[in-house]
Amino acid sequence: EMTKFAHGTGGIDLGTEHISAEVVITVTKGDVAWVRECQTDANGDPAWVSRTKQRLSNVYGVWSWGTDPNEKFMARAHEAEAVSGNDGSREARIRLVTSRLDSGRLLFDMNGPGVPELYEEMRKVHRRKLRSGQVILDRIRDDRTAALEDAIEMLDGRRMIEIQSFTLNRKSTRPTKREYA
Repeated sequence: EMTKFAHGTGGIDLGTEHISAEVVITVTKGDVAWVRECQTDANGDPAWVSRTKQRLSNVYGVWSWGTDPNEKFMARAHEAEAVSGNDGSREARIRLVTSRLDSGRLLFDMNGPGVPELYEEMRKVHRRKLRSGQVILDRIRDDRTAALEDAIEMLDGRRMIEIQSFTLNRKSTRPTKREYA
């Protein structure tokens, strides 16, 4: 059951000022998500996004794709769906990924193309405290990670993000100690 895949999803982070990334995840019947492949492009080429998405869809049988919430037009053009962009949605996506990691339901195929690079990038995502005392999420060159978060939202559902975002606005936004590392 750990390697018999039932379905999958993908995430796209289009970059014009940074790299573009596409991540594909396949899911076992036991609801364990495996990160299978991560591709990047430094040119911000929409044609690359289309070609790569088509190739990954064909190889892994993945037809559900999520994109950055700011890329609604790009999502339509590439037959994808923009993920939630409401207040707190980024934090909610992080919680979805962290929840899968903590429960052992998100695994990385370290032999998959680009997966080791994605894994190392995720380990660098952290929080830091500003001089003002505000705690922020420090995300620099996190395009692979953003694509993975988009895929996880597509997998675990937009409704969950909307509910968590609503809850986040009503509760303390005190950060957790552990993010991805």
